[in-house]
Amino acid sequence: MTDKIALSKITPASFQPRKEFDPVKLQELADSMREQGLIQPIIVRPHNGGYQLIAGERRFRAAKILGWKDIRAEVQEMDDFEAEEKSIVENVHRGDLKGQELEAILRDLWNKGYPHRYESQVGLARRLGMSKGRVTELLQADKERPGLEASVRIPNGKKLSTDDIVKTSGVDNKEDRAKLLEKKLKGDIGIQELRDYAKAVKDSPTPVKEAILDKPGTFTPKVAEELSKIETEKDQRATIAAIKKTKVDEGEAIQLVKRVKDETSIQVKEAVLENPERFTSKVAEGISKLSTPEAQKSTIDAIKKHRLEEGEAIQLTKMMEGQMAYAKEHEKELEEKAREFAKLLKEWEKERSKEQSTPGRIRVGHAFRNIMAHMGIVHEIESSSGSCTCPHCGKEAAEYLRWTCCDKGKNETLAEAFEDAKRQHEEIVKEETKKTVRWK
Repeated sequence: MTDKIALSKITPASFQPRKEFDPVKLQELADSMREQGLIQPIIVRPHNGGYQLIAGERRFRAAKILGWKDIRAEVQEMDDFEAEEKSIVENVHRGDLKGQELEAILRDLWNKGYPHRYESQVGLARRLGMSKGRVTELLQADKERPGLEASVRIPNGKKLSTDDIVKTSGVDNKEDRAKLLEKKLKGDIGIQELRDYAKAVKDSPTPVKEAILDKPGTFTPKVAEELSKIETEKDQRATIAAIKKTKVDEGEAIQLVKRVKDETSIQVKEAVLENPERFTSKVAEGISKLSTPEAQKSTIDAIKKHRLEEGEAIQLTKMMEGQMAYAKEHEKELEEKAREFAKLLKEWEKERSKEQSTPGRIRVGHAFRNIMAHMGIVHEIESSSGSCTCPHCGKEAAEYLRWTCCDKGKNETLAEAFEDAKRQHEEIVKEETKKTVRWK
């Protein structure tokens, strides 16, 4: 039933959930009611010879601002509990109640209505038109709030929101939870990320958890997830220290962690942890491709000694890889020469007791040393393709360096001279074996 009732006969209820009303918004509502009239009647119930306001206090106050004498109202019969419940429902649906205020109201309603009005929290949620999950969260937040407010250092002007409490509920350790909430209140963690951070703190090993709570902006949940995959606590702490030292962003931090986690070479891993800015992912990958620990170590030492930038370090690793590939490609040839040289040395040692040195022995030895020297030069030049160039025109050494010392050299490239040196050695060996001293 709807009637026009004098404002003087209506009294606001003491259980009205809203205690504060924005004067600016009230004036805006009054202006709207002056132009449009009252669109929706307020709800009252008979009470003490007059009427008690159940729903529509903002409209009631706006009517007073306008100087109205009466207002259209819907009169409903209800007991005290129903009246309070209906008042709360209207405010919940309008979104007027939030956070701590709503927590306290639901707690009071639950305490008064359970079990004779609400058989469970599902029943309370149904009456309020809310989800059961949200009602449970609000009641749990209200229960946990006093303890958290006592343990968390809350900055001036800040408050713990319901979502702050709900989203960190998975963190069992009270100290960890308090530190996490402090970081959120300081603005280091956004509300949208808070649940992910809480999960990371709960699930991460101690070094990673400590890093998150120290610098959440650097050690995000994604970085923490990768850090937790590193097997040893020692490597976790070393990687965390490296990330702090280099001040990298999330993507770079994840790359660094993966570098450490996936690296099988201990010395490459140590180099990355010692100087992650110099030993980047590409540099570390190149060094790891070198097949021997000795080659890896010499490359790492050279990068450190000459303070090579990423591009230069990558060129060095490629050169070293090329050198090793060259050695492997010519492995049989080198082994054959080594055997030949060993045989020569053996024969040489036999003859030493007879004669300290002979022109033939000296000639063969010089020819062999000449081969080895040429091989080393060609090896270095070919494996440094793209790195060793003319400082003036930029042409590559492998193609343009030549012997120009005599007419017999024929302006040969280094590779061509190397082949000639091998042929010369073979000819000298054949000549000397025909002489008195046997070199075979």
